[in-house]
Amino acid sequence: MATYYVDPSSGSNSNAGTSTGSAWASFEYAVGGSSGVAAGDFIYLMNTATETPSGSITLSVAGTEADNIFVIGADSNGDKLSRGSYYTISGSSLPATTDLIQGDSTYKNYSFYNIRFTAGTNRNLDNMDESKFISCRIDNATDHGIAVDDQHETVYIDCEIDNNGGNGFGVDETNRADRHEFLYCKIHDNGGHGLGLGSPDHVTVAHCQIYDNGSSGIYLDQYAPSTEIINCTIDGNGDNGIQIRRAAGLDNAEFCNNVITNNGEWGIEF
Repeated sequence: MATYYVDPSSGSNSNAGTSTGSAWASFEYAVGGSSGVAAGDFIYLMNTATETPSGSITLSVAGTEADNIFVIGADSNGDKLSRGSYYTISGSSLPATTDLIQGDSTYKNYSFYNIRFTAGTNRNLDNMDESKFISCRIDNATDHGIAVDDQHETVYIDCEIDNNGGNGFGVDETNRADRHEFLYCKIHDNGGHGLGLGSPDHVTVAHCQIYDNGSSGIYLDQYAPSTEIINCTIDGNGDNGIQIRRAAGLDNAEFCNNVITNNGEWGIEF
């Protein structure tokens, strides 16, 4: 297991990347497939400047379930940032309709800490698979902040997902949101649903604040076996607090101890 550093202000992708003094210039290079990063490695992203890629950052190296690739926001000394501070990757220089970070089912098993993904001209995060986001912010994408197709097992803990043009989190309605978890997150002011979960299977939303989204706070389509919405505040959304398009397949869905108030239509609509 190796440790690498990225310094967008004074780093160079021709450096070794193994110390703060020989840091790479971009996260894009670190995960591009030629840097030598491998499963179990740590990448510290030093917030000396905002990283602004000119194209989508495509993940081209993978971790494993046992050994993730750890991507950690750090200060100018290479030390992990405190809660509420971020290393920022911005899509402000991207061409139109371009995802900021592009993953797939081959390049998976990442753990991100204290990273801000912002201003994607399509989505900020697209098709991330089996990855974790801790104390991250995903905001101001033109479309969804996070979108998945058949990807599964992502975890969001203490994240803020806000001000995206589409849903905060969106799933193609013909697919299933399998085994995603949202814990202690703030999901707000997105143009569409806060969480557009498609047909969720074993999804947990717990201790979250979901508010002021343009459509429903949480949208579930077709069925939701073993889905849990627990201890959440769902307030001030433009449509329903929770909308369930079809109730016939709602096997073992559990809504417990939620506060659902001030939404534009129903608190819960079947």
